[in-house]
Amino acid sequence: MEMTFWDKVVAAFQYNDVIWHNVFLTIVYIIIGIAVAVFVSACIGQIRNRKFTAESGGKSSKGFLTGFLTGLVILIFPIALFLILSIALGSAGSVDVSTQSVFYTHEGKSTMMTLTSEFQANSVENGITSGSSKVYAVAIQPETGKRIWKTRLLKGSSPGNKIIGVANEKVWIFDGKNVQVINKQNGKIIADEEKLAEISPTLNNQFPTNSAWYVFKDKQVLFKGLDGQVYGVDADSMKGNVKEGVNASDIFKLDNPNNIQSAQGQIVASGKSDGKYFVMIGAEDVLAIQRGLELNPKSSERKYVYTTSLIDKGTSTIADQTKVVDQVFLNGAFLLTPANNNDKYTYKPIESIAAPPKMPSYSDYSDTQAYLDALEAYQKAMSNYQDNNSTYSNLIGRLNAWKMSTPVHIGGNNATFIVKHNETTESASNILLSAVDTDKKKVLWTINTKAPSMYFTHQDSGNLVVSTSGSSEAENILNVSLKTGKTTGYNFQYNRTFSIEPN
Repeated sequence: MEMTFWDKVVAAFQYNDVIWHNVFLTIVYIIIGIAVAVFVSACIGQIRNRKFTAESGGKSSKGFLTGFLTGLVILIFPIALFLILSIALGSAGSVDVSTQSVFYTHEGKSTMMTLTSEFQANSVENGITSGSSKVYAVAIQPETGKRIWKTRLLKGSSPGNKIIGVANEKVWIFDGKNVQVINKQNGKIIADEEKLAEISPTLNNQFPTNSAWYVFKDKQVLFKGLDGQVYGVDADSMKGNVKEGVNASDIFKLDNPNNIQSAQGQIVASGKSDGKYFVMIGAEDVLAIQRGLELNPKSSERKYVYTTSLIDKGTSTIADQTKVVDQVFLNGAFLLTPANNNDKYTYKPIESIAAPPKMPSYSDYSDTQAYLDALEAYQKAMSNYQDNNSTYSNLIGRLNAWKMSTPVHIGGNNATFIVKHNETTESASNILLSAVDTDKKKVLWTINTKAPSMYFTHQDSGNLVVSTSGSSEAENILNVSLKTGKTTGYNFQYNRTFSIEPN
């Protein structure tokens, strides 16, 4: 949620994690206290002066006005300087939020823990910003938009931070330089590499600085030691040793630990055992399929929600398509969660729409002409089959339907799905989320996330937790009520709770 100027002014008068800001803010509060004291003293002096003047019949002094102006001067300059520095440097700073997260219950409420890499600006000169970077573990309660705790990790400041795994109350973290174990309920650091080496001396000087060399498997933290051996640490007891007979190349692969994306697709099952699906597709694609034409290689930006059978007697078709709602969704897609076979809206891929025609055998025919006629018929049938199968394959590819997927939906019997789409066709357009009721054939609500990117979604009972990104002001966690669309958000850069009202 973009910060207004007034929001930034309010944030400037709150303590945060930047030392210079907190020092200057304390000085400003002291100056304000002195100014208030001067003003009160002037008021008291004015009251006394008026009483004395009235008794003596003399003229009133200008002590009050002088005191008031003095207090005002004392206040204006340092506060103005502080606000300029705080807003300018605060805007120059940045926050990168990990796409990894851990969800758990804290004091009866759903809580999410993640990692942040925060650049805190100290100065801006000739367009060059200088400052320092730090890594934090942060716990947020999405429902309230409140931060529960925030812990600065001991040594981390470089890229590559990673949540390795979770065991009971312990969260294992690689902060970019150092392995640390923290308590997910209070954020306190339980152990670091030195502590782990004290518990198990064999681990001493073996911790790597490559995040890809840490994996979590069978409640163990496995890592490739600097001597090339594989080490295993019990995630709960924190005791470790060499894993004998284990080849490091079989376990560790160079990858990006922060590549979790929000899953989305253009097809879900109707849930009514009627052989139909809900699809998101452009009107021109519908027309092309109806006319037996090839699909345009570039998918339409303007998509609608249709219900269709996709296949009729072995032929790819959407001739029976019905538009569910008239609203267009720019670059629209259904939000998906990991596949659940028991969910009736889970789409199950159909590998082929029909069996290919069988090539005739010469031995099955009494004369050559009959065989040639059968062969010609086969070739036509095969050509039609290949064209039809190609059209179907292109359609399935267009719908991102090769894998099983379960849509985010409201309730078990009501076919209401969450659609992700864009505000405009521009590349950095804000993402919108809408609830589409396919039974009542209407859009229940729409929210504007005020961010161009989404990293992950997590369905938590009747709520959807969404991580957004873009600028630092868009590094937010949103908690969206699936029933009403009412949204509570938390912004990491300004430690700010905000709300978004649905349309």
